[in-house]
Amino acid sequence: MKVGNKLGIHDRAGMQFSGSGDPTQEDCVDVSTNTLSYLLVMQANGLLKYHTVDSTMSKENLAKGFAALDPVKYWPHWSAIIKDNTTGQKYAVDRWPFDQGENPAVVKVEDWYIKTH
Repeated sequence: MKVGNKLGIHDRAGMQFSGSGDPTQEDCVDVSTNTLSYLLVMQANGLLKYHTVDSTMSKENLAKGFAALDPVKYWPHWSAIIKDNTTGQKYAVDRWPFDQGENPAVVKVEDWYIKTH
């Protein structure tokens, strides 16, 4: 939250069509890039003991979205990824569903995708 406030980011959770053109609002690519950056700083300073920063990834299910006539729910979505040093399990670290300053969701990548309901 402190970093976001310092940078002038007051991002609200999720898709904010009313925020189009508002420079304080971020899409999932912005959020995942920022989260990855924060995680890399934490890793460089020895604050991640059991995980390693991996990268960002995108996940989508466009075919299901079009079939359900709800394509927004199934758009491609990006998240930062960390990997458990012992098991190799990868986790999405996704703040996008929450307001700036709230804790991110941390979900196994195979179970991860944005929830709209």
